[in-house]
Amino acid sequence: MQGIGNTVRECLFNWKQHKLEIALLLIGLFLMITGAQHYVTTQRFLSNGVKTVATVVDFVKESTAYNDGDCHLMLSYDAYRTTVVAAYDSYCVMGKKIEVVYNPNAPQEVTINDTSALFIGGMLLLIGFLCVFMMVVVYRSKDNMIKKEA
Repeated sequence: MQGIGNTVRECLFNWKQHKLEIALLLIGLFLMITGAQHYVTTQRFLSNGVKTVATVVDFVKESTAYNDGDCHLMLSYDAYRTTVVAAYDSYCVMGKKIEVVYNPNAPQEVTINDTSALFIGGMLLLIGFLCVFMMVVVYRSKDNMIKKEA
């Protein structure tokens, strides 16, 4: 049984015959690298940022014909005011207290303190892994078909 390293090497060596596999490999690697970078950056921001409680002092609810839209919150925290976009309508309440994390060196960089921000990086990693896995499956199925024909 071939290892994944041999599979990738042979696909790249015979690139004209394996365009689909190479495309899946490149897309998968790109998504995995992007997902890992997003996850690490977000994790670092959430762990190194200053956690505090902010108060919703104003909000604007955007709606389109296709969805309910985003809720843009004006938050007041630690003598700062800034606007963030909230994904959930439950945040769109005047006077609501929300736990936020902000960068002490740039207080306008703020995010609502929840783990859903890490979800995007994790999903990109998973989709990238699935693309690389599909590359191996497609390559092996083509390889098996060629061996059966011979």
